[in-house]
Amino acid sequence: MLSHLPVLAIDELYLCGIVKAIDKGNASVSVDVKSESCRGLRKFKLLEAKEVPSLNVNERRCFVIDRNQCEDGAIYTIIKIMKKD
Repeated sequence: MLSHLPVLAIDELYLCGIVKAIDKGNASVSVDVKSESCRGLRKFKLLEAKEVPSLNVNERRCFVIDRNQCEDGAIYTIIKIMKKD
């Protein structure tokens, strides 16, 4: 017997930029993204609020978001923050 199950695949986008602001209350961060695929000042939600203390304003960080593209005005979720260089 064969069954059909829906398959969901979410591509993720790897970005790097300079942290410009951190909102601890909302677990969000503003980043001046330098990656060509999403360049500019963008706001992101953090998947886990425990990531907030690991970030500092004006530091360069790379991270992965929950989408494979960036649109102006959209707020995406950071699903993984890479360790500092």
